[in-house]
Amino acid sequence: MTNFLPLLTLVLILSEISISTDAKAQEQWLQSPERGKEFIENKGQFDQYACEQSGPIRYALDEGTTKILFGEKGIVYFFLNSNKVPKSERAEQKKQINAHADLEQDSWAYISGKYLFESDRVWMTWNHASTPTIETAEKSTAYHSYTFRDNHEYKNISYVPAFKQLTYHELYPGIDMYVNIHEDGGYKYTYQIKPGADLSLIESIYSRDITIKDGAVHIPTRFGDIIDHNPLAFYTASQEQIPIVFHSKNTRQIQFSIGDYQHNAEITIDPWVQTPNFNTSWKCIWECERDATGNVYVIGGIEPMQVLKYNAAGTLQWTYNTPYDTSSVWLGTFATDDAGNCYVTAGSTAQIQKINTSAVLQWNNTSPGGLLSSYEFWSISFNCDQSKLIVGGTGGSGLQLLASVFDIDVNSGNILSTQNYTQGQVFSIPPSIEEVRSICSSPNGKFYFLTQDTIGAFNQNLSLCSSGSSLIFKNSSTYNFGYKCENYRFDNSGICAIKANNQFLYTQNGTSVHKRNLADGSIILSAPIPGGGNSPALGENSANNSGIDIDDCGNIYVGSQNGVSKFDANLNLIASYPTSFNVYDVHVNSGGELIAAGSTGNSSSGNRTGYIQSINVSACGVLTVNCCDASICPASNLCSTSASVQLTAATAGGTWSGPGVSSGGLFNPSLAGVGTHTIIYTLPCGADSIQMIISPCQDLTACIEPDGTVTVSNGIAPYSWSYFQPATSTPITNEAECTACGYTWFFGTCLNGFFPATSCDTPEQWVVFSTQTNASIPNGITEFQITDNAATTTLFNIGNLQPCTVCPTIAIDTLNLTNCSCTGDNDGAISIIAIGGTAPYAYSWSSGNSGSQISNLTAGDYTVTITDANSCTGSYTISITEPANTPLPDIQFNITDTLLCLTDSTVVSNSNIETGVTYSWSFGNNPPINNVNTITIQASDLGLGSHILSLSGTNSCGNASVTQVITVIDCTIPPPVANFTVSADSICIGDCVSFNNISTYENGATFSWSFENATPWLSSALDPGSVCFAIQGIAIVKLVVTNPDGQKDSLSLSLFIDDCQTPPLAKFSTAEDVICSGECVRISNESSASINATYEWTFDGATPSSHSGVTPPDICYELDGTYSILLIVSDTGGIDTAVTSITVNYCIDIPNAFSPNSDGLNDVFRVISSGAFSNVDLKIYNRWGQLIFESAGVNNGWDGTYKGIPANVGVYVYTVTVRLANGETFIKNGNVTLLR
Repeated sequence: MTNFLPLLTLVLILSEISISTDAKAQEQWLQSPERGKEFIENKGQFDQYACEQSGPIRYALDEGTTKILFGEKGIVYFFLNSNKVPKSERAEQKKQINAHADLEQDSWAYISGKYLFESDRVWMTWNHASTPTIETAEKSTAYHSYTFRDNHEYKNISYVPAFKQLTYHELYPGIDMYVNIHEDGGYKYTYQIKPGADLSLIESIYSRDITIKDGAVHIPTRFGDIIDHNPLAFYTASQEQIPIVFHSKNTRQIQFSIGDYQHNAEITIDPWVQTPNFNTSWKCIWECERDATGNVYVIGGIEPMQVLKYNAAGTLQWTYNTPYDTSSVWLGTFATDDAGNCYVTAGSTAQIQKINTSAVLQWNNTSPGGLLSSYEFWSISFNCDQSKLIVGGTGGSGLQLLASVFDIDVNSGNILSTQNYTQGQVFSIPPSIEEVRSICSSPNGKFYFLTQDTIGAFNQNLSLCSSGSSLIFKNSSTYNFGYKCENYRFDNSGICAIKANNQFLYTQNGTSVHKRNLADGSIILSAPIPGGGNSPALGENSANNSGIDIDDCGNIYVGSQNGVSKFDANLNLIASYPTSFNVYDVHVNSGGELIAAGSTGNSSSGNRTGYIQSINVSACGVLTVNCCDASICPASNLCSTSASVQLTAATAGGTWSGPGVSSGGLFNPSLAGVGTHTIIYTLPCGADSIQMIISPCQDLTACIEPDGTVTVSNGIAPYSWSYFQPATSTPITNEAECTACGYTWFFGTCLNGFFPATSCDTPEQWVVFSTQTNASIPNGITEFQITDNAATTTLFNIGNLQPCTVCPTIAIDTLNLTNCSCTGDNDGAISIIAIGGTAPYAYSWSSGNSGSQISNLTAGDYTVTITDANSCTGSYTISITEPANTPLPDIQFNITDTLLCLTDSTVVSNSNIETGVTYSWSFGNNPPINNVNTITIQASDLGLGSHILSLSGTNSCGNASVTQVITVIDCTIPPPVANFTVSADSICIGDCVSFNNISTYENGATFSWSFENATPWLSSALDPGSVCFAIQGIAIVKLVVTNPDGQKDSLSLSLFIDDCQTPPLAKFSTAEDVICSGECVRISNESSASINATYEWTFDGATPSSHSGVTPPDICYELDGTYSILLIVSDTGGIDTAVTSITVNYCIDIPNAFSPNSDGLNDVFRVISSGAFSNVDLKIYNRWGQLIFESAGVNNGWDGTYKGIPANVGVYVYTVTVRLANGETFIKNGNVTLLR
């Protein structure tokens, strides 16, 4: 065999890589960590991969996801890979997991969360080989260290050497095999056949059936074929080639078939083997650190996560393999102290271990919070003098996730104390998770942290303050990170996004860098990051890059997607240094250099390469700090009458100063007085301060100023004024309303993230409208509250407030008042004069007038507000009246007929004669007739046509009149007679009928039809056409015929609209059409029929077997098979039937977890079936593919032990073959979680 091309190849990127002329000039050194480039000696870390056919494992090519293990009797190929599976594809992927079941039990797969984990193992053994002597050559300068699990215990093997060449001496008599690292990756093997040796002895037996294609041997795996390419044979001395091919003795055994050759000469056989390539290859670098001597440390990789140490010149010193990989945990973070000790964590669930500067494990803590804790470790930092190690992450349990920090014992990894600082909303859309994802210390004894949306600070002594909380402040960071706050790690993780010195705090979010106040985290300055980026989703952000550090001159260094940028302390850009990778972490090192770490690609990429690069950035040097913890525990607000309180400082021996405080820190609020006071604590190394707020502890008071504004007093400024705003919900109907609510308009739909939004909802809240001592109350607001700086809150009603200045009473003297003379007149007037107050006066009337006199008034109330020279006011209401008994005349009259022939007459009479009113009739061209109550009008006096008759009346308040039109015709045309017929004698709901107009009329006549509860409901046609009726009951049809001379006749007809019966419709549905035996199914009746309909049900093979009524009961089946369900619906309209079928199967159920803790509940993992089964074949494998349990029988199951010892908590893979009593066979495999 020859060249094994590695599954995951990390190629060394030399410092001569061409980026740009400037970048090359700045580059000190650049390394890309490589795996699979050397044969690592097995000192126990690879024992678990051995099998009988390989013999003891002696050396391995460890490429992470691919391991090629060289034993004394053969070779083992082990593959472990993980891929993110889109949610839409996970169900289908689970169905395909069994696609490679024919590859023996060394092959398995399962889906956990969003990831698909797959593993495979293939072995090859040399048949009838001798026990060879294995020698090594070309020892590597760097060594390896492994921490791994063996027999339920963690072991650490350090100083593990590695080599470039292996030699199997006397593998067969007179035959040696040489194994070398191939220059393009992988390894190359060569057989040396000494003179007289028997080449036919070489036989390779594989664990799988093999095929020979185009002369090459193909060995199947679930990731593709291992290919042993066509061999090459030649005389060692002359290099003359000899014909040779592979020959298969059977489906799993291979030999060489060689042409004639000289058996007394040495020959060489040189084939090469290629392993399958994965779609994903993550050889990433996540974070970097340094020690006091300038050595560089990085973490990277995923299978497993590794720690690598480089010296200051960039030469690899050692590689440490952690026990953390993505198939068992979410990867975490690390920190390195000045001595070179590294503290490495698993992210979730939290674990931590310490290795020294030689990669020797010092301790390993798999449960730092206790056996039942579910803590997560995402970010880690030492305090200023490295006496404390603080980890930021996640606390709480279940759905109560808390942003927490943990004080870690550096001697054991145990959690000494915990503080929880904020909590998210798990059930919001999208979920709002709060976890500490970035943390740093500062020289002032404080730690600063970032969660998804919060920035905060706490004292390094988590138990310092008597309140139980070390929190100093927490405020919005404005960053709005998502649950996955970065877009480059495998699972969730921390980011390197915060750093502090003695003066300021600096943060970055991928696109911008911010300078912040150490006291409260508020932003002072900001600047864009050249080449920075983030990925938005659901209104939240994930950083595409990270890393931030400060040198001793205060310069800031920030990582981006394509380099590192250098800013001065005020965020002025000084220079940018390009890289060929995304930067995730940076550290200032000695000699003016900066270490940048990162990788290509992002979380969605397939193949990625990690880099660690030293760049000459002319840095001022590593930040030197003066550690000075003068921190003061926060103090509560006090009343001026409160007792004295003792203030607490983190470090004793300092001096206190400020209002009301003694040199020993005893604060007296009465001595300090009401107000906000700065208290300072001073040590020889520095000082810190807090604000003490002293309140009178009384309700606030408020009054109205003459200009209508309100002034507050009796509290501590600043004040917060607010009014209560109830919850509102405004419908969204267009793009403007959508975007005004902060949502996104997308192709006619308003989206809140990915979810449609139909309304703009505002929760009930107190809305702040001022922070001053004096404020104008918004229009329409009557109640408001004011809160002062001491948190004293008082509720006010503006109607109950007193003036800030006491005003005298302002009265009026009415000089003249004139009421209206008649109803409706506007001849009223008012004249007044103000009394009291200080002249001059301003008059403001409710009618809009000004001045002391107003006129031309109608009856009503008039309010006047008088304001004197000092803005004091008085208001009064004055009424103007009108006479109640002298309205205008109410004119009414009766007339016998308004349509007259020339020979006719009509009588009109005054029907409402009032006292004091004179009346006058007028009609046509005739003179008025006065004060006559009844008159007779001759049509001949009027003449043909229309004439206006008017009666007017006059009293003391005016004149009123009414009119009537009289029409005179010659009466030579006969009057019309209305008549019509209907096309149908009986009409049903929904029927349309026609009407035939058989009226008698003259040319020029008009027609008016009306149809009650019909369409159309009006018509002016001679014949209205088709008219449709939709409502049951009486419908009145009316026709009015009008002759040209105005003569009319009408006819109304009542039609009965009947509800004519329609046939019934039988229809129903079942909740499921395939169920397990012993289960029941629910039926929904969806038929359409009259209220008196009957329903008859028949259920074949079910209990019950029949039912009469609209709604049937749930029906249950005990035996497998296919059964029918029949429904018959009957009413006066007829009969209809509906039928369907339901399939009943025997089902098996396999739990996904069990807890063998002897509590009698879920102690055994076994198969459950709805039908009887005759046999169950159950096999259990650990995560390495090792068979740890096997049983056959109906009632047998796994009790969670391996060789009599309780197995570890974790995920295991099972395969099960179930044979039912009816002969059916089911084969399933999957994963089960063992809990304790």
